[in-house]
Amino acid sequence: MTSAAPARDTIAAIATAPGAGGVGIVRLSGIQARAIAQAMAGRTLQPRHAHYVRFRDADGETLDDGIALYFAGPASYTGEDVAELQAHGGPALLEELLARACALGARRARPGEFSERAFLEGRLDLAQAEAVADLIAAADARAARAARRALDGEFSRRVEALAGDLLAVRVHVEAAIDFADEPIDTLGGGALRERLRGAAESLEALLVAAERGRRLRDGLVLEAISGYRSHDYQLGIFERKLARGLSVDDILTVNAAPGYSEHHSGLALDIGAPGEPPAEESFELTPAFAWLHERAGGYGFAMSYPRDNPHGIVYEPWHWRYSPA
Repeated sequence: MTSAAPARDTIAAIATAPGAGGVGIVRLSGIQARAIAQAMAGRTLQPRHAHYVRFRDADGETLDDGIALYFAGPASYTGEDVAELQAHGGPALLEELLARACALGARRARPGEFSERAFLEGRLDLAQAEAVADLIAAADARAARAARRALDGEFSRRVEALAGDLLAVRVHVEAAIDFADEPIDTLGGGALRERLRGAAESLEALLVAAERGRRLRDGLVLEAISGYRSHDYQLGIFERKLARGLSVDDILTVNAAPGYSEHHSGLALDIGAPGEPPAEESFELTPAFAWLHERAGGYGFAMSYPRDNPHGIVYEPWHWRYSPA
């Protein structure tokens, strides 16, 4: 028989972003959350009801009026009793409300402690807890949607499904060891191989999804500057540069001759980054290039014209070619 987890102290924090706003929120979580909120609101709080109240200090003076909400655990974000005090969003006012809550028995929460308690209470798994931070820090809509899917448990469900498949494979293998005299096909060897193949594919897809999420979280953006070019297009580049007085030898240091460009194959791609001039050596100083240099090979891409390449083409950190496996 296991004993219940010990009750944790009550924490409080300003839950809205720093700065002034129309509405600000002080959140409490823990065994005293309801009692503290009721003392400040001057009335009994019913679970999941919005109460219009006046928040008062120790002398009964009104600090502000607003909305008080109470969520009884475990049906709350943290799994504990939670209260939210919604007032006007002035920093000085919210600090007064927080100080009053602490005077009544709460302590100031550490950064991330509400989500930590949700994890400890089983309301979130580790991937979901990390997704909370990713959702808050999301730099664009795509990153926000990816974090939201992780918070909804999509990533965790895929991990759990893969773990279940691998456990089934393990059970099958252990059974085969116990009955080593039986032919492998009698023990379902074909099905085992198929299950292993499926698990490997699921793992590869999961790794790709995790990497995509990491790129979204880090805010890394790659821009396609140029892809396929026809022979006529490449010839037009030469003609325009010749008209500007450049020699053929000079042009060939930066452009392949028509019929010889990797862009004709459709497998070459010139890549840039937002805010960077296209097709410039300075691209090598960007986080986008650092990511390409470290990881592009894993996706079948390689830089065609590194420094001192044998083709006589100038260094082009932006030009990458895909080589199908």
